[in-house]
Amino acid sequence: MKKLLLMLAVGIASIGLLTGCGGSSSINLTDYATVNFEGVDGKGTATINYDLTQLEKDFVGDDDDNISQEEAQELMNFGAFEMSIKWELDKEEALSNGDKVKLTITYNEDSAKEQKIKIKGDTTKEFEVAGLKEPITLDAFDSEVFNTDTGVKISYEGASPMASISIENGCSDEQAQHFVEYVADKTYDISNGDTITITASLTGEAVNEGYVLKEEQTQITVEGLEGYVSNLSELNEEDRKNVETKLNDLFKDTTNNWISFLVEDQDISLSPDVGCSYENFKFLNEESKFYKDRQAFVIPFTVDIKDAKFNWWGTDYYEEPLVKNFDNVAGYFVIYNFKTTSSGEIDSEEMTSEISLLYANKDDMDRQIRELFE
Repeated sequence: MKKLLLMLAVGIASIGLLTGCGGSSSINLTDYATVNFEGVDGKGTATINYDLTQLEKDFVGDDDDNISQEEAQELMNFGAFEMSIKWELDKEEALSNGDKVKLTITYNEDSAKEQKIKIKGDTTKEFEVAGLKEPITLDAFDSEVFNTDTGVKISYEGASPMASISIENGCSDEQAQHFVEYVADKTYDISNGDTITITASLTGEAVNEGYVLKEEQTQITVEGLEGYVSNLSELNEEDRKNVETKLNDLFKDTTNNWISFLVEDQDISLSPDVGCSYENFKFLNEESKFYKDRQAFVIPFTVDIKDAKFNWWGTDYYEEPLVKNFDNVAGYFVIYNFKTTSSGEIDSEEMTSEISLLYANKDDMDRQIRELFE
């Protein structure tokens, strides 16, 4: 309800100040306050309503809804006091029918004295909670509805550990669960084995209807997702050996033609005409790693290069080829789209592999991997 004070004309400011008031200067503030209770028994809420319009009318003695200039000036003087009034309840939530709530009213005493306003009666008042609805219990996680294709559908997109989750409430109007909103505590970068907490909340309409939730949270365990391989130990022995065989073949196919080699700040190419051999090839499986931002699985390896012959080394020419051996030369394979199906089998349909340069210094290789993939 609009306060009369807000309807004053600008010209009022020119009227001389009054020392008294035309109405009653003795006011019981609790006469102008009521408390409304809404919601469900046990979870009800309380709100204060205060009738400032009637308070102003009573103060100036207005009984015809016509504001005289005298009354208007009195309202102007009354404004500072009125603005100082505070109305507070000791409890506003989680209310049950029969509870008692206490209203306390405070104000600026100096302002009241200045306007010659006398506050009579108590400035506190007790109200009994009544009229709250009986609760209707709603099971947001009823197994016949929750996590089903026709009710509250939970679905995933992408592969572990980079999957995302979505929750779609497809319940019909005849199902109480259509009032429920569901939120997962984690929505992306989801892996098989993750525990997701789902929180349910009611719409305002449901609360007004008297619904309360049986439970507000549940947990689900993520499983059955297609997944990127993050460690070779995830594979069974047969699959791991198959992968290693394919990478070995890639190494052989590459070195049968040529392979770039970084040594002593030189970028050289080893090819069949240098007559070298490769021995002690070794996968560094314990250092393998999945880089999710690049969706790349990196497997380092070492190999010994024997009897590599060079007529040129740097700027020096050797008529009789210079023979060099390089032990523990490092390199790495990169496998893209290296995934397993929901049943744990390798999904090789989109999988591709490539091999890096070789590095005489493993630290140089490690630094290059970090620069490219991290």
